Amino acid sequence: MLINNVKLGKSIEQKIKLRILYSIILLILGGVSLYVGTCIPLASGNADYSSGYYVGLGCGLIAAAIITIIKNLRLLKNKEALKQREIYESDERNRMIGLKCWSYAGYVHIPQELRIRSRGTERHSASN
Repeated sequence: MLINNVKLGKSIEQKIKLRILYSIILLILGGVSLYVGTCIPLASGNADYSSGYYVGLGCGLIAAAIITIIKNLRLLKNKEALKQREIYESDERNRMIGLKCWSYAGYVHIPQELRIRSRGTERHSASN
């Protein structure tokens, strides 16, 4: 979501180039995470879990970055698709729908999270 809401560029081309730059940074971070998970021995009690976590995180970041880079490069090459994307991103109706979705998700998630945290860490059986 951060990559899609970049406001620093003045034109849609600048925004997309900045998104590509951010995706390259994510690609590098994914490579670092993959390296940590596969090549560096982790000295924790859950070494298998930790290495699997870093490998999964790295693969996810790499895949997301590659897909985002390819999508944005295609937009830069196709002027008609670029124009449609600019209209899509600047459409006030779409922005309002997105804002409503985020706010309703927050209205549902925050009370649920507070309810879960207020119970503590004890386990509940299926019979409760």
